[in-house]
Amino acid sequence: MNDVNLYRRSRIFCIMRPMQEMSPINQPDYVDGEVIHVGGEDETVSVHLREEGTLHRCTTSVQMARRLESYLYGPPIRAFGTANWVRHEVTGWELQRFFIEEFVPLEDKTLARALSELEELEL
Repeated sequence: MNDVNLYRRSRIFCIMRPMQEMSPINQPDYVDGEVIHVGGEDETVSVHLREEGTLHRCTTSVQMARRLESYLYGPPIRAFGTANWVRHEVTGWELQRFFIEEFVPLEDKTLARALSELEELEL
């Protein structure tokens, strides 16, 4: 069992195999963050989103960039689009590319407030 590690999670023993390098995976996904950069010189515009300690370097169309400009250093957004992920043996999953196709602004509210608003809905 040299390449397999056992660890205990609660009362269940899990087998952890080392991660293997994988080819890039393209899939629909989303990233959250504050827009801190919108710019470029051609039809593919660079967009940087800052989420806590992480910088997401994304791209988008000129039309979407115009819409994103109004959120520059403003409230955080959730960007939807196509992600390109690669898995490394040691560090795990890494987002290599993200093309923004749509976004929505995120509301700045606490979990307690959001739950309170849900309770007020009559379902």
